[in-house]
Amino acid sequence: MVPANRDPIEELVSELQHASYLIMPYDKGSYGKTLISGTFYDAIKYLKPIIALNTNDFRYFFDRFGDLGYLCESVDEMKQVILDIMDDPPLKRYSEQQQCLLDLRNFLHHDKQKDAFRALWE
Repeated sequence: MVPANRDPIEELVSELQHASYLIMPYDKGSYGKTLISGTFYDAIKYLKPIIALNTNDFRYFFDRFGDLGYLCESVDEMKQVILDIMDDPPLKRYSEQQQCLLDLRNFLHHDKQKDAFRALWE
């Protein structure tokens, strides 16, 4: 529970800043046609690699922007990935994943999207 004097958004931001990974154990039916939640965009914003169940939407971003974290075929595999990370943190890979997230964040930046949108009519 958030203390009465603490803004819930500030609490969320604080938690996101202190997280190492964002875990998304959502299956393909969790969000209907949209299989990416706002949590994914939080991961991009705060450069937190994800640990998620493999969906076409996540696969698209991994294929387009590289290693953004871990895509797992099952919840059991997710558990094993988390345990492996806890046992032997992959520091170099983590840094590389953050760079991929930064590339994705830069791609999604409104200035880049504005230029891409304009190019449609040039």
